[in-house]
Amino acid sequence: MSNSKRYKSNSITSISNSNKGKFFKNILPSKIFSIAKNKFSLVRPELNKQIAELTNPKALRYTAEISKIIAVLRVKDLLQYQQKLITYHMKNVSADTVDIDHIRIGLTLTLTDMKKLLDGDNGLGRVKTGGRKDRLTVKRINVGNVNQGFKKGDVRPFFTARFEMFTDKDDYRNINVFLAEPQHERNKGRDLVYNCEVEFIPTRLSLPIISFILYQFQSVLGPRRYKQLFDKALLLELHTGYTMYGVSQLFAFMTTSDNNVKKGLCYPFNKRQAVETTYVGDRDSHHLIGYDKTLKEIKKFVERSIKGLAGSFERVAGMLGGVDKWLPSQVCSFRLESRQKYSKDPIALSIMPSVKSLLGKVRLLKPKYLEHLPDEQLSLLIKDKSMQPLSAKWRSLFIKSKLKKIYLAFDTDLLNAAINKRLQALLGAILSPQKTLDVKPKENYKQAVNNARKILGPIIDKQLHDSDPIKKIITSKSRAIYVEGCPGAGKTRLIIERIRHLREQNIKPSAICVLAFTNKSAKEFSSRLKEEKLFSVGMVVGTFSSWCNSLLDESNKLKVLTPDSAFNVIKSLIDKRSQIVKKHDEFEIAKCCISIFSHMANFDTPSIVRTIEKVAPDFLEFQLEVTEIYEAYNKYKKDKYRDFNDMFVQMKRSLNDVDFLEKLAKRYKYLVIDEIQDTNGIQWHIITTLYNNNVRLFCVGDPAQSIYGFRGAVRYMTAKFEKQFEGGVRFQLTRNYRSTKPLVKLTNDLRFKIDTNSIGSVSVLKESKKSSELAKIKFCDTLKKATTWLIKDLEINHNSYACQLILCRYNKQVKSIEKALAVVGSDFAERLSLQVMTFHKAKGLQAEHCYVIDPLFSVSQLSTYKEELCNTYVAFTRAEKALTILACETGTTVYGLGSKSAGRKKAKSIFLDMPEQWVEIIG
Repeated sequence: MSNSKRYKSNSITSISNSNKGKFFKNILPSKIFSIAKNKFSLVRPELNKQIAELTNPKALRYTAEISKIIAVLRVKDLLQYQQKLITYHMKNVSADTVDIDHIRIGLTLTLTDMKKLLDGDNGLGRVKTGGRKDRLTVKRINVGNVNQGFKKGDVRPFFTARFEMFTDKDDYRNINVFLAEPQHERNKGRDLVYNCEVEFIPTRLSLPIISFILYQFQSVLGPRRYKQLFDKALLLELHTGYTMYGVSQLFAFMTTSDNNVKKGLCYPFNKRQAVETTYVGDRDSHHLIGYDKTLKEIKKFVERSIKGLAGSFERVAGMLGGVDKWLPSQVCSFRLESRQKYSKDPIALSIMPSVKSLLGKVRLLKPKYLEHLPDEQLSLLIKDKSMQPLSAKWRSLFIKSKLKKIYLAFDTDLLNAAINKRLQALLGAILSPQKTLDVKPKENYKQAVNNARKILGPIIDKQLHDSDPIKKIITSKSRAIYVEGCPGAGKTRLIIERIRHLREQNIKPSAICVLAFTNKSAKEFSSRLKEEKLFSVGMVVGTFSSWCNSLLDESNKLKVLTPDSAFNVIKSLIDKRSQIVKKHDEFEIAKCCISIFSHMANFDTPSIVRTIEKVAPDFLEFQLEVTEIYEAYNKYKKDKYRDFNDMFVQMKRSLNDVDFLEKLAKRYKYLVIDEIQDTNGIQWHIITTLYNNNVRLFCVGDPAQSIYGFRGAVRYMTAKFEKQFEGGVRFQLTRNYRSTKPLVKLTNDLRFKIDTNSIGSVSVLKESKKSSELAKIKFCDTLKKATTWLIKDLEINHNSYACQLILCRYNKQVKSIEKALAVVGSDFAERLSLQVMTFHKAKGLQAEHCYVIDPLFSVSQLSTYKEELCNTYVAFTRAEKALTILACETGTTVYGLGSKSAGRKKAKSIFLDMPEQWVEIIG
């Protein structure tokens, strides 16, 4: 929104005043860590405050000014204070201070057991007695991400059912039971080590609650069978933990006594920020973790409170009252956890009490030795506490300390005795379930979240409805204007109205240049301008590439290679005998080459190796073959053809000619650009050069819809617009005139995963029974099954919608579905006003009902996690009235790492991580 009116509202102020102090005091973790409770005897509030002030309470992360952190780490009183606390905690371990944070148990059920548990009338889902019904809830829900990455030959079970059990209507404190039905095709004929998993976080529960919930399992199978199963149960995973109250993670530098551990990782991954969490060891195996407990718990609570509300906490925190006093009133706490994973080689649950926690191997640097590190080295360690840099510094400090012990460690005998006592008590609770529950409920986490949402919701809704007035935008006199608009906000209409305003101000048509992203969009602009009698001879309406080409043709006319033509040429240049063809199909090779060449075009002296590392790391071993294709392609084009990349490169070069630039800047005084978020680096250079020569800019876009990163699109430039263009202004359109309220709420969730500081949108459509329907989600494990279900659904609901889209991430998915539709009938799709297309081709379109197919049904190379979120956002926001999501239960989720590092990483499946309150699961 424009700076002059950003979130200034009397109604917001009144909301803030009425809840002043309430919000932060009622955050559940705030009650736990409140320094006012006087339960932390060694904590000194004045010193705690100095450390706590290093955390930004609005952004919920440490200050970005590393120098401020260093300054605090240099205060001797604080170093002594932190060392005293760490020493105390490591010497005073007991069964009351250690805890069990997570456990996974494997059971081997018979077919009879399975049928009993799944029985709709008398199974696990039915709580029979009145007293238990009052406190216990059992829900059958989607299995979620548990099958993530499942593939043929996998030794783990394929889970087909999940029950969530919790007490006192607080589903935050739950026990999950996963079942792998043996008759399912993914389990049939397999000799599974276990086919049932019981999973929970004991620290959220209590031993009586655990026993009470697990009695439900025993009530279905019977006491004898329950005992048989758990006597032979397997331990799959075990987390043991210890929280050091008063200790700040910023003063905690951790390593391990295990010399075999070489790997480590820190979070956040941004190397310019201070570390919040440190992993010691491989996260897929046994490892240690240390993190800021206070910050993590508060952050998780706030994330739950704001999820689905279409706003960011950073934008509303300042309106809540008391934000600056909030974190200094919280006790710092450093959390250590031993995470032991036995899935590949399970051990008997019965021997759990004898398990040795990895906490015994923890080594924490004595804070007093930090003063020996120069600022430069300390700065590096604050931002990277992983094994290699830390180990090197420890060796250096060890020498400087004259071989004195520079670290603190637990008394392992004391530690093991304390943890084993805890484990014995937990095992007892598991093996002896109780029918009744006499303990009072824990404070209700879910209710606390709902209370927080009631405070945040009205503030965020007010922000969303405060969309900048259209008149103010189109009449702005600023030389550089950027309008960020959500889907369905009327961005096309806005551009038309801006041109109308320019014409009414007697601006010559020949001075106006309107640039769209696609030929289709350009034709639409041209048609609408003509309809409204705003178009005139001399006005340019086209794409960025066609505009550049027309200017270049004035001095050197060449034939144009369209993207499709360029693709076919590159495909024809691939040596069929090369090594690259043995590993990748020619379509995939040509597609990646297009991305590589497009990215290279953004640089004056491009490096093909560095580009492959960033854009297509899977092709690194074939850099010679890619280079040969690149050279052959350039030879093919020489003096005959010009592709889109050439247009931009040659245009940029032409702008170095003073006469050409001056002539162009005088000719086109008003540059109007649509879909600015898809502009690449070289296009931004052209735009900036023209702006610096007095050309006026009017740009419209939405960074959440940036789906052309593979072509070099630079989405983050929109965030820097006001810095890039001095005197520029930014406006916001938040009203969605296309989609229903539930669909907008769902897509807002995606929007904030793309950018947590984004502004969401609000549906302004009139509500009706039809418009209140949630998006539907159907879970399948293969594309074939998903397609079969989709066709049946189309046949059932064939008269429900005037137009429908089936949206796929890949062309091969499109072809597969089109083939299946053709089998039903040659005119089946036509009769249903149905089109099948990719996410990218659907951009700019809309339909009453959209089916969206999960990309993970196909094994293909994905872009970065953020880019795939953008792709999904574009697909979902095509829907006007109804959305049906077909999610893959088993897709391997490996994403590219983006432009700053090579390789790929695992992450949650986007389609399996939908907010439950905004989707309806189809059985």
